[in-house]
Amino acid sequence: MTYYSKNGDYPINGLPYRIVLPNGLTRTDPSTFTSDEIADAGYYVVADPPAVPEGWTLIWDGMDWSVADLRILDELKTQKILEISDVRKQAEEAFTFGGMSIRLDEGTQSRIDGALNGLERKPAGTTVPWQVSPGVFTEFDVTTMEALALAAFDHVEACFDNAQVLVNQINAATTNAEVDAVDLEIGWP
Repeated sequence: MTYYSKNGDYPINGLPYRIVLPNGLTRTDPSTFTSDEIADAGYYVVADPPAVPEGWTLIWDGMDWSVADLRILDELKTQKILEISDVRKQAEEAFTFGGMSIRLDEGTQSRIDGALNGLERKPAGTTVPWQVSPGVFTEFDVTTMEALALAAFDHVEACFDNAQVLVNQINAATTNAEVDAVDLEIGWP
């Protein structure tokens, strides 16, 4: 469909069924209107309205479309900060140790600590089989388990450090556009 405005009024999708010409004559049936009759009745073609993101509104100023941000800054900040937790968790779980990809969820972190505590109580040289990914096992001794525990701790700490940087950027924002500009995908280890 084509949008039309009459004398700058809010555009309508398509022409009305009836138009009134300057001489007072009325024409009906839009399929028979000529372009001159449409213009004489005060109608002109308007570009299609732009897409309207959620939380925004469409505005017509008599000549052009625009969109305005209706989102409330504090609510937008809160929403974006809540998103950081999900992104941080994904980054935290994407962990590599010694070239091996290990899903570092909270359960794995606890098992690493438990295995390290257990190995420290065993005789020197004792190893434990460790499943680094589904169906893939490797033997870890106390030294390797200590290195894994430290690397896991450092990785998790780096994730929380980056989350704090992002939260600080969001809190420092003074406009919705500045909040939107904070990229939650950067800075993760």
